Amino acid sequence: MSKGVSSYVIFIIAAIGMFVGAMLVVFYNYLDLQRKEATREACLAKLQNYCFRWITDKKEPGDWDSVHPKTGCEEFGIKKPEKEYCESIFGTKIS
Repeated sequence: MSKGVSSYVIFIIAAIGMFVGAMLVVFYNYLDLQRKEATREACLAKLQNYCFRWITDKKEPGDWDSVHPKTGCEEFGIKKPEKEYCESIFGTKIS
């Protein structure tokens, strides 16, 4: 009986080890996605989200440099927007 229990325990430990290993691989790949270089689409999304928060909160978010992608948007001609530009995107005045 003890031989059966020991092989069962080894199987459980191996299964847990494989599960933890798979979770580490998934987590590593998730972190790698966060470090990708700036793309035109990512920078446009950053611009639209920034302006949307400015309009809905009625104040400048002020976190342009801390939102991903942090660098590289200048290559696509996308920079921190001015109030007038955000108003023109959404057709709304910011009071």
